[in-house]
Amino acid sequence: MLTYPVCLVGLNERRTVLIGGGKVAARKAQTLLDAGADIIAISPDFCDEFQSLLANSDRMQMVARPYQ
Repeated sequence: MLTYPVCLVGLNERRTVLIGGGKVAARKAQTLLDAGADIIAISPDFCDEFQSLLANSDRMQMVARPYQ
């Protein structure tokens, strides 16, 4: 597993774009939501974990298409 340090501060109500809809992207989306970000996720498919995040947050949008 690859890890990387990141400091997520000042993301309150900031629009962030997340590319991907798998389990790794769902974990990243949860971290961004915890930091207060508004998320636009772009992926042709979204996993069940992602669908749950969307159902429980009004700060997420999913765009079902490949990233361009």
